[in-house]
Amino acid sequence: MLAMWWYTLLALFVLSGLPSGGPGVALADDCLAAVDWPLAVRLRAGITSEAVFGLPWEEARWVFYPVTKERPLPADYVPPDLVRTTAGGAAPAGPQPVRQLILPDLEAMFAAARADGVVLGIYSGYRSYQTQAAIFESGVRQQLARGGASRAEAEARVNRFRARPGHSQHQLGTTLDLTSPEAGNGIGGRFAATRASQWVRERAWEFGFVLPYTEASEPRTGYAPEPWHVRWVGRELAALLMAEGYLDRSEPVLDDYLFTLEALLAGGAGECQAGNRGGTSG
Repeated sequence: MLAMWWYTLLALFVLSGLPSGGPGVALADDCLAAVDWPLAVRLRAGITSEAVFGLPWEEARWVFYPVTKERPLPADYVPPDLVRTTAGGAAPAGPQPVRQLILPDLEAMFAAARADGVVLGIYSGYRSYQTQAAIFESGVRQQLARGGASRAEAEARVNRFRARPGHSQHQLGTTLDLTSPEAGNGIGGRFAATRASQWVRERAWEFGFVLPYTEASEPRTGYAPEPWHVRWVGRELAALLMAEGYLDRSEPVLDDYLFTLEALLAGGAGECQAGNRGGTSG
């Protein structure tokens, strides 16, 4: 009971400071336990009446949308500003679709890498719900072809490395799989062992890109590390994550930041319940 009163007081303190233009209402009691309130206080500093960590309020909802095993995107969600780009040069499958919103930072990141003698390119960008369904099903069929596994077992194995349709960050249009000539323009272990991979780990945050799937976060996400998989969250939030050492911590993971931020922006309604949290993957 004392803990609930403490959470309630802290919720009122944090949310009372939200700009009047935003949904500054107190969280419902059944939502409080799902929110990391010390984290909420830190995130509150990035919210103003004009912007959320440097992004307009109308953009923030989808840029910061938590996509997890339990929390899908709408099946029909398509980003409004998709463009095709070969930024970086290495694009084995040709020009890749991404949100125009991220292009300035994407191009700046590739230019900075080149200045350091590292060549980066896009292996995969936006994927629709239907494309992700085909990718997931392909993986399941490969598992079944090897024999010795039921359909459920095959799906569980694949789901450690590939997201189910609707549960992929790629559907946001702000998420990329990067590659490099060092890796034969591929991903996986070939990319993980390259200088390009190390550069991305150390410098991508400067351009608003973060690594959702790290070795440290694997116990929480349930997915193998993917050092080639980057998600754009804007420079301000990426800088906060890096300053707080997210790459080497098992928690809070990126999703904790995004769920907590969503709870603040929505006044805690509905979506911040603990049952909506879970692992994420590409």
